[in-house]
Amino acid sequence: MVDVTELGAKADGLGRVPPGTPCQMHILGDSIEGIVRWAAGGSAGIGFAEKLTPRQLDVVRHRRTPRPETGRQRRGVHGFTELR
Repeated sequence: MVDVTELGAKADGLGRVPPGTPCQMHILGDSIEGIVRWAAGGSAGIGFAEKLTPRQLDVVRHRRTPRPETGRQRRGVHGFTELR
């Protein structure tokens, strides 16, 4: 996922997925239903059947940053990076 809103998302690296294909995403134990709205060049736009909650949106937009090889994080790094 490279861009996520409460109504849908852009996903890269899916290969050829035709518009109209149903899809499903699992967030915080919930199953989120969606449908592919457009596809081009290995990317696809997915529309969700229901709006994501603010908590679900926060979880999808953030991921844990890998720790540096020293095993310690740098000072001032909060531990999460927004997906873009």
